[in-house]
Amino acid sequence: SDYVLSEGSIMALPDSEPLVFAARHVHPPGACVLALWPDSTCFYSARVIASPALRVQERDYIVAFDDDIDDAGTPVWRRVPVKYTVARPHDSAAPELR
Repeated sequence: SDYVLSEGSIMALPDSEPLVFAARHVHPPGACVLALWPDSTCFYSARVIASPALRVQERDYIVAFDDDIDDAGTPVWRRVPVKYTVARPHDSAAPELR
């Protein structure tokens, strides 16, 4: 099968990290993003827990992926590199973290 996507359905990914982080580069805690699931090639919806700008010399976001919970029902926090964390399109709904 062939899949045809409109140009508006494609999101460009950054090809590198910014050398200096500024407010315009950072998704703040609580922001809804698409982030690369660890050790995969798939992006999933997540919320930012901590931004790189808030931690010295860290270049990863700490995110909680939607529906990624442990056996106790607590959201699991995972590290995702800056270049694999992008703003989520505004038309997708975000479930609340517990």
